[in-house]
Amino acid sequence: MLGQFFGFEGRIGRGTWWLGQLLIVLILCVGIAILGLSMRAKDHSASGTSMIPLVLLYLLCVVINVSTGVKRYHDRGKSGWWFFMVFLPLIGGIWQLIELGFCSGTDGDNDYGPPPGSAARRAGLDNEIAGMAAGSGAMAKLDDNYMAEYARKIALQRAEAQNRDTSSASGFGGQARPVFGKR
Repeated sequence: MLGQFFGFEGRIGRGTWWLGQLLIVLILCVGIAILGLSMRAKDHSASGTSMIPLVLLYLLCVVINVSTGVKRYHDRGKSGWWFFMVFLPLIGGIWQLIELGFCSGTDGDNDYGPPPGSAARRAGLDNEIAGMAAGSGAMAKLDDNYMAEYARKIALQRAEAQNRDTSSASGFGGQARPVFGKR
């Protein structure tokens, strides 16, 4: 899901765009909280080092905003360059809010790909996931072999420990007596 908030290829719907805007607000709230805590800890003054996390979070918000805006314009059948409409004084932000937040995208495929949620889009995602699974198959096999070898090693150690306990602690009738303090 987070992959939809980065990159400039493809299309997203209004719901995803609004979710991106909500994510931006949450990130900015976290940034303001970090700044407030750092100012409180340093006698109400913000130093340069306490501003670094806030600047990084702000840059993350800019990337998310531009990315979702470009993809939303793609859904409307327009170039991503329309995003720069936001810089027009007075009307730019309002125009962008109305067009991206409330106007529907084009029906069917356009120059930027299939619409979000379509069968072609799902098939493309299924192919991408299958490619990722095929590429990670060798790593998964290595991981499985490692875990199997680790399980054999632990089982062997436990068996050796149990044999030591029973051979050194033979009691009445050849049965092992309990060894206290060990499990």
